[in-house]
Amino acid sequence: MKIYPGVAQLSADHIRVVQALEKKIGVILVAYEPVPEVARLTVEQVDDLKQVEKKTGTMVVAYKT
Repeated sequence: MKIYPGVAQLSADHIRVVQALEKKIGVILVAYEPVPEVARLTVEQVDDLKQVEKKTGTMVVAYKT
């Protein structure tokens, strides 16, 4: 199972770019890998997904495989 969003693996140069922006705007930034396109679900699939969310107390997002 792939976990989305995944934290990006940045080069040292890209880390410095992100850190510079953090310093400039005064916030903590987290860079994530791009995620796949969100899946279009049938009404039945959405109902199944909602049941999983209710049972687990989580929010579940369906992505295309």
